[in-house]
Amino acid sequence: MTFVYFLMIVLPISWILLPLTQNRRDWKQRVVWKIFILCASYIFLGFNQPTSNIFSLKIPLPCVVLFSSTGFNFLVGEAMSRIKTTKSKKLVLIFAITTNVSMLGYYKYRNFAIDSLNKIFGDTLGFPKLTALVIPIAISFFTFQAISYLVDCYRGTIRKISFLDLAVYLSFFPHLVAGPIVRPMEFVPQMNGHIDPTKVDATKALSLITRGLFKKMIIADYLYTNIVRPVFGSPGKATSIDAISGIYAYAAQIYCDFSGYTDIAIGIALLLGFRFPQNFNKPYCATSIRDFWSRWHMTLSRWLRDYVYIPLGGNKKSFLGNRFIWLNVVITFLVGGLWHGSNLTFVVWGLYHGLLLSIERPLRKYLVRNNIEIPKFLKQVITFHLVTFGWILFNSETFDKAKILTSRIFTDFSFSESKLTLAIFILIIAGIGLQFIRESFSSRLLEMLSAKPIFVQALFYGTCLFLLSTFSDNVSAFLYGFF
Repeated sequence: MTFVYFLMIVLPISWILLPLTQNRRDWKQRVVWKIFILCASYIFLGFNQPTSNIFSLKIPLPCVVLFSSTGFNFLVGEAMSRIKTTKSKKLVLIFAITTNVSMLGYYKYRNFAIDSLNKIFGDTLGFPKLTALVIPIAISFFTFQAISYLVDCYRGTIRKISFLDLAVYLSFFPHLVAGPIVRPMEFVPQMNGHIDPTKVDATKALSLITRGLFKKMIIADYLYTNIVRPVFGSPGKATSIDAISGIYAYAAQIYCDFSGYTDIAIGIALLLGFRFPQNFNKPYCATSIRDFWSRWHMTLSRWLRDYVYIPLGGNKKSFLGNRFIWLNVVITFLVGGLWHGSNLTFVVWGLYHGLLLSIERPLRKYLVRNNIEIPKFLKQVITFHLVTFGWILFNSETFDKAKILTSRIFTDFSFSESKLTLAIFILIIAGIGLQFIRESFSSRLLEMLSAKPIFVQALFYGTCLFLLSTFSDNVSAFLYGFF
């Protein structure tokens, strides 16, 4: 509810401050708007977060880290714009990326690294663990966006931008906490272009926000509370029915939770005059793991492709020789797994997907060469279950819990003590089945709403929001807010 009040204040002021024309005389007004959005984004980021003492002032830790990252990356961008030789520019880029990754590693992976070293060397070295270390919210997302800016500056795909523009780009609140990961070229030109508040597509924006809230509040949170949390939290107590239901429920929950946030973020950005890239495209309709990653968290997939996979050599070369080209995709997904969190289960989950992709390519060539055609529906079923098996690792705190949960699938098929209810069953089907609704149906519904008078649309969306708040229980934090 606090976020709703935040939007009720931010949106009208943003529309008022936006320049109504695009010429040299409106630059002062645009600067005021940027400063307002920057302040709003920092307030959003720092609300109810741990603080850090700076000159006797208690400032939210995420704001301190983000501002430091902004200042550092701005100075690096300035330096690269003045360097003439490619070699020197590349050295600066390597230093900057290393610094960004080191900052991310310090806050997010230090204890993970210390635990790993202590397990390898025992107590001989005795590395101290920082039990009180707090991970600043959104650090993974704004660090990746900062690296995007530096690499694009190095490649010349974007010119250096002002400190204010970079600060707004890295902190823009709709996508700050959980994406989508927006590139500089996708954001900065829009920010400096003409944004007309009278031409905002409010109907589409409100439809996205309403859809996202439905996914999150009705499907994801109910499944999490009633089946996912008890099953994954205590897998040894789960019956076979519960284990199977919990695994399918998590597949529905993580999709509805994450794509729900993305829908809300894209909708809010649209109300502010920005068009964000699509982040989900019916991923459980995928016919292969490669197809899945072209549909799931699409902005992260493209980021890993452009800034990790291609620099490693892509599908053309490998630093170990052409026989080891398959390692490029494995390394890329190891990075993707580690990005999600400081837990070995995330790393193995990334390795799992990397190996699936490296196996899939020669398998696909074999099928084509031998003229073997697998029905589309069967490919979708196989792909969905391969992905869903990976979610067991992704959502398990330890390998032991993942192992126990997997073993419980085949042990006790009793319905008498099962947590599975008709509501849970329906929401699992709904969470997965939403992706099979044809886009043409959604488009026709949106066109119908757009044709209605404004007061009718307001009544419709107001009723939807009222019903969502009435039928939803306690709303949990978004899953990717922790990554």
